[in-house]
Amino acid sequence: MAAAASSDQDDIKKSFSINRDNKTLSMANSGSDKRLFFWQIVLRVLAIVFGASAIGVIVTSDQTVLIYGIEFDAKYTYSAAFKFLVGADAVICACAILSLITVISWGPPRSDHKYHFAIFFHDLVMMVLEISGCAAASAIGWIALYGQNDVGWVTVCDHAAKFCIQVLISLIFSFLAFFVFLILTVMSTYKLKQDLELKHHEMLLKDGGWALNGTLPP
Repeated sequence: MAAAASSDQDDIKKSFSINRDNKTLSMANSGSDKRLFFWQIVLRVLAIVFGASAIGVIVTSDQTVLIYGIEFDAKYTYSAAFKFLVGADAVICACAILSLITVISWGPPRSDHKYHFAIFFHDLVMMVLEISGCAAASAIGWIALYGQNDVGWVTVCDHAAKFCIQVLISLIFSFLAFFVFLILTVMSTYKLKQDLELKHHEMLLKDGGWALNGTLPP
């Protein structure tokens, strides 16, 4: 009898301990949700600004130069890598706008792991797409700046300085957009982890047979 009563008391203490931990975690999540919502909006706006700026700078980079009396055009459309970068910037801008509308319409983040996984997956894809465009354009930009003597590729930036400078500025904006999505991916991962921890606590309460409000059974 005494052993059974002691076991019941231990179960009650354990249940209240789990319930208290769950409430503490919920309060902590509530406080971080507002900060997360604010930074989600700010960072997505920055991604739109950086992506649009990168596109605007590179599409106006065309330059015509005279070399030994011969006219040459330097255009981003002559390079598949630069066109890929513009396409990547356009996609991340469009998706950033859509995700911004989604985040605002959804309101402050709640404990919904499916929603946060969708946001995480979106940001991850955008991050990978953007760094792919940046890497491809950086490789071509390096050749344009320094050439490749082994295969007879001459430098372009010695003659088309305006073109190269604007491509460089566009690359900087694109890399900034990449870092924004990197931060967003980390934030989404952290929030997803919090949601799963809260879900785990709720499952412990359910398995223990106690109500979420901590009331004792009759």
